[in-house]
Amino acid sequence: MNINRLRSKLCGMVLLFMVLTTQSAFAEPISKTTSYIMDVQFNEDAKTLSAAETVSFTNNYGEDLKEIVFHLYPDSYGKAETMPSLGPIMNGQISEDQKGDIDIIDVTYDGQKLNYTEDNQVLKIMLLNPLKSNDSIELKINFKLKIPQGFGRLGYNDDIFSLTNWYPILSIYDPAYDSWDENPFHPIGESNYSDVSDYDIKIHIPSNFVIASTGVTANEETSGNEKVVKVDAENVRDFVFMLSKNYKVISKNVSGIKVNSYYIRDEVKPMAQRMLDFASSALLFYSDSFGKYPYPELDVVETPLSGGAMEYPQLIQMGRYPYFQNADQNRDAFYTSWLDEAIVHETGHQWWYVSVGNNEFKEPFMDESLTCYSTAYYFEKQYGKYDRRSILTAFRAAIYPSKTEPFDSSVDDFKNMSEYNTVIYNRAPIVLEDLRSTVGDEKFLNIMRNYFKKYLFKNGTINDFLNVIKETAGDDVAAKIKKAISSTDYYPENLVPTKEETKEINKRNFVENIKQQEQYNGMIPGSILVRGMGGKIHIITPEDPDENNKKTTSNLVKNLKSYSDSMGLGVQFAVEDSSKFESSNLKENLILIGNNENNEIINKMSSSFPVVLSSKGLLFDEAAIAAKDYSGYFLISNPNNAENIIIVISPPKDEQYYNLDWYGPYQYDFKVNGKMEIKGKF
Repeated sequence: MNINRLRSKLCGMVLLFMVLTTQSAFAEPISKTTSYIMDVQFNEDAKTLSAAETVSFTNNYGEDLKEIVFHLYPDSYGKAETMPSLGPIMNGQISEDQKGDIDIIDVTYDGQKLNYTEDNQVLKIMLLNPLKSNDSIELKINFKLKIPQGFGRLGYNDDIFSLTNWYPILSIYDPAYDSWDENPFHPIGESNYSDVSDYDIKIHIPSNFVIASTGVTANEETSGNEKVVKVDAENVRDFVFMLSKNYKVISKNVSGIKVNSYYIRDEVKPMAQRMLDFASSALLFYSDSFGKYPYPELDVVETPLSGGAMEYPQLIQMGRYPYFQNADQNRDAFYTSWLDEAIVHETGHQWWYVSVGNNEFKEPFMDESLTCYSTAYYFEKQYGKYDRRSILTAFRAAIYPSKTEPFDSSVDDFKNMSEYNTVIYNRAPIVLEDLRSTVGDEKFLNIMRNYFKKYLFKNGTINDFLNVIKETAGDDVAAKIKKAISSTDYYPENLVPTKEETKEINKRNFVENIKQQEQYNGMIPGSILVRGMGGKIHIITPEDPDENNKKTTSNLVKNLKSYSDSMGLGVQFAVEDSSKFESSNLKENLILIGNNENNEIINKMSSSFPVVLSSKGLLFDEAAIAAKDYSGYFLISNPNNAENIIIVISPPKDEQYYNLDWYGPYQYDFKVNGKMEIKGKF
């Protein structure tokens, strides 16, 4: 369906009387929950779903309803500019195969067809007679979904089908404004907004497919090439499922909750196990911190999703897992660390969005900012306050004076995803740390637990959260946090890290960055600083150094001391004459300045070096380069002690000093005759 095209369909007399029954942020507590009964036929070849949806609900809004509204979020996949995407859409264009569409075939009540319109991701059903307060009704919707091809939240790729935001879902009515929520799914952030409901779903799939879904599989029956899977889910605000003929699953029981990890290839099983372990750990931590996880299962599912991961009731949609021979000692520790953080974050959403809902379009602070803080809180408590993903490093160290959109902004207030991420993910969570700092750990956790308990299976707002703060910690605290959330220049100076904390953060960041580079490149110049932490680096000069050698040595010492002092590396430096250097120190971390002809230590160790430096040029193992004018460096493991490093520097003749790039990716880098560069790895 073209989401900008209005399609009105006259389908007979309208006798629909309809109501929304689940608890919203605007309604009084309810006595009945909306229920969805669906019979879904999956067509693998056509890449479609055909479904009969029956929605039973009760009008608990306290006033008559003149029309009924459903969200048609799949229509956001009709064109590039409206498509929700965690990653970039190439060239801002999509092909016909990449387009998604939901087509409403008919809407009936009591066997009679009803009038409706589809426009801007909204299904609007007009009523001939108002639906009275407390009346209940059953509505049937037949529809067909075209599944988009691609790497989005909804879509298929490589025989993996991700069915999220895939069906007509009841909107929420706001009596204060006498209107339904009709916000389309916005390309920035998320726009999910619904009440909890009960689901009874029957899905027809090929017999060789495996399904992961919201809820619990109640029954599976196979007949020939078809399998019918019956799934039950209670008190969930959405229903999603993933399909693949290649899915494998590993599981564990966590305090009576079954946690499943679905993956595609055998070689990524270690990563799937790692995600299972982190999800289980986070589930236990959040249950203890905020309130018990209220569902019997949680699924973690590998999909083709690009650009991140996504949360849904009882299901976490992950992207493709990288292949490492050992997920605990892999070649890319940084990416593994990112996956660890992602799975802890998405597990946190099972509290903030799934169990306690909110209008993600209007108040992303209440799900994303709370979850970002909860994630950092997990890593602080599990790995210490200096962990890269903890509150101190992730948020407090990033505090600086600036003007931004206020934290209570809606997603359409942001110009782009970058601005949204900066405000909602990176800056707004510090408000929670300000709250914690103000009231103390015990009362802070009481606030979070009280909010979770009060709004479990409901939708909460920023005002609701502030009221809980007020009830738990008093008016002054609530007023302070309200001002922080609504400010455009919030700057909590009290949370700026101390000098000692800053130095420790810098030290850990430097070490982590160097080790990350080593994963890709092997040893790099900065590796010698990491190896030398708490010890000494010997800088060995020629016996009679010329001016270039002296200037290079002087600059090098200043540079090394600056790094060591600012980051608290604790490295000591000793500048020593090569003719007087003690042979007992040849096992240490060494920086040798000069060449074979003017530095005795270079000459003495040259038989162990992959490069020979002489006044006539450079001699590599497989090549000789004649040149009287060259400068650069090479580095290797110390042949006398592989734990340490040797860097050999040849200063330039016509420059003041040689500037070593500590983060440079090469193990040798030379400039010959002022023009030709020779660089690479041994």
